[in-house]
Amino acid sequence: LQLDADGMLQVPIYRRVRREGCPLLQHSWERKWMEVLHHCCTHPQDALTVTQHSDRTALHLATFTHPCPLTVAEALLSANRHLVLVQ
Repeated sequence: LQLDADGMLQVPIYRRVRREGCPLLQHSWERKWMEVLHHCCTHPQDALTVTQHSDRTALHLATFTHPCPLTVAEALLSANRHLVLVQ
């Protein structure tokens, strides 16, 4: 997390794309967990991407209809520490 000069939390600007335009979003939607884990390691900046029409992050897509594996949720949260996880 980054703070500005006044000590305020800097909220990142999310990039809006079609789901098919971002591999992390697409892999999350398709529940391809190994690809999600790999992409979080190689392209963590893609965690700051949301779907164009619904503003859903990869974590939203990964948990949209069913729970995702804990390792996947942890990888997505690690890549984007601005996400909030509630039970």
